[in-house]
Amino acid sequence: MKRSMSWQGLSLMGCLLISTCVSIKRPVPDPMGQVSIHIRHLLHGRSGPDHRDTPRDRYRQSMLVRFYGSRDDRPAWVGPRGVLSQADQLIQAVEAGAGVGLPGELYRLVELREAVEASRGPRDAEHLARVDLALSETLSCMPTTFVAASSIRGR
Repeated sequence: MKRSMSWQGLSLMGCLLISTCVSIKRPVPDPMGQVSIHIRHLLHGRSGPDHRDTPRDRYRQSMLVRFYGSRDDRPAWVGPRGVLSQADQLIQAVEAGAGVGLPGELYRLVELREAVEASRGPRDAEHLARVDLALSETLSCMPTTFVAASSIRGR
């Protein structure tokens, strides 16, 4: 006995066939989204960039929280392919400061340079978040240090 397919069965098969032929657009993952999550965690957790408890360090931490908050915690120095060229420019500025007498160890220049070099190319999100925060922290303490150094040299 031969069975015939009902109209409902045929329409269901047609829908299945069409759905397999039509590409469904899926949301494109945000490669920096995980970095942003780690930045947020590091800034608001106790594992962030060198949590010390002096007024200057609390002020610097609050500046970082405000800076990243204004960016929705998006990284400033790294992208999907690693560090951006702005990181190299910051390191050159710190090196120039060291050339006029500012101590490079104040900015952890050697560690910063090594972290940036290690971030060339794809890295895990937590590493990129830590490098991004370290670069921002370096930038946040530069203006006051440069001003202080220039006023001392002027005496």
